[in-house]
This record gives sequence, structure tokens and C-alpha cells, in this order.
Amino acid sequence: MDWMTEIYANFYRASQERLDYTRKAFAALPPMERALILDAGCGEGDPTLELARLSNGKIIALDCNRAALETLARRSKELGVENRIQPVAGSMSLLGFGDQCFDLIWTEGAMRLVGFESALDELHRVLKSGGYLVVHEATCPRMELPQELHASWREKYTGVKSLEEMLEDIRQRQFVILSCESLPESVWWIDYFQPLEQRLRTLMEKYADNPAALAYFEREAQDIDLFKKYPEWYGSAFFILRKCE
Repeated sequence: MDWMTEIYANFYRASQERLDYTRKAFAALPPMERALILDAGCGEGDPTLELARLSNGKIIALDCNRAALETLARRSKELGVENRIQPVAGSMSLLGFGDQCFDLIWTEGAMRLVGFESALDELHRVLKSGGYLVVHEATCPRMELPQELHASWREKYTGVKSLEEMLEDIRQRQFVILSCESLPESVWWIDYFQPLEQRLRTLMEKYADNPAALAYFEREAQDIDLFKKYPEWYGSAFFILRKCE
């Protein structure tokens, strides 16, 4: 049994609080008529659908999870925006697009999965000169983590950097930093750990007679315990960047 699929299938739905930041970031951009937009690491498409509502552009929605793309395709059809959203299977680490082809690139919570620096390089390549890159990514206030948190993150969140490290990576890659806004730690709880806690509780009831499943779910629940113990170490930030001409 794929217990991870049991946990995360149809799991990710951005809260309205998180989507408020998506809308705020888009509002800070200059007007763009019929922009070609890449949503890199779109998942099931909460930011993608917001971009469709907010813009009149064409959106390439990229993700390596085909099941998530199928969900996005269904949701976009339900909202009547399927003609402006094109789901594409692929990885941010090696984008199958030509140089300088997108007016705007949007990515939320996906860059650390392939490496923040390498993702920046690849997104820079496909973004037009003078184009905009909006990033929402996990951060931590500093890298001197408590020992038990460091052990967990070393295994599961190896791509997480401090805010200062991320800003330096950005500067080195010919981006102008237009804004950087840190989100409150409550977003982690509302968007991720609270629904995870609810899902694990349901699955533990469902598989109460399966010791292997319970052991797996209990290991996953340790992440929730760590967040409750060290909430001040869990952060994220929205970056609005412009590629140098």
C-alpha cells in the first residue's frame, strides 16, 4: 500500500488566507495584456485558477504529478477557464521550453523540491528580459536549527534556506527584487499541518487494525509535533522579481 498517496491524494487546497497573498502579489505587478504565464509546480492548481481569474493571459500549468494535473484540468473546466489553462507534465529542473518565452512565471512551494538555486537558473532562462517572476517558498529565520528539528529537516526538507540565503541567490542571478514579504507562521498551520492532522486522524481510524499503516502515519505525525513545538522556525515568503533587461 502506498501510504503517502493515502495521506496526500486530494490533500492540497490553499486557504483563503494564503490565496489573499497570491492576489496581493498579482496586484503589485504592472498590467499585462494576454501574457504568457508559466505556473511552475502547479499541483492541483489553486494559484493557477486564481491567475486565470485575475488575468486574461494563457497559463501553462506545469507539474510532474499527472494525477494533480488531471484534477486541475477538471477544476478548470468546472470554472469555465479550460481554454486558458494548459496542463503540462514536466519538471522544473529541466523545462522543455525555449529561452525567454514567458512574460510571467509563478511558482508556489515547489522550488525547494528541485533545489532553489537550480530552479532559479532554469526559470531565469525561460523568462523574457524584463519579465516577472513571483515566488512563494518556505524559509526559516536562520539556519542554526534546534537539533531535533535539524535532524527531521535534513531528511525531509533539504531544500529549505534562510531568507538571507535566498535573497543572495536571487541577487546573483540578475533579478531585481521588487518586494519580499514574509507570511505569518499561521499559514503553515492553516494550509498544511492542520489538514494533515485531520487526515492522519481519519486514516488511523480507517486502518486501526493495520500495524504497518499505523506506524507509518505516526511517523508522519511527528512533523506536526515538531511544528507545535517550534512554530517560530516555520516561515515562508513571497518574492516579486524582475529579470534584468
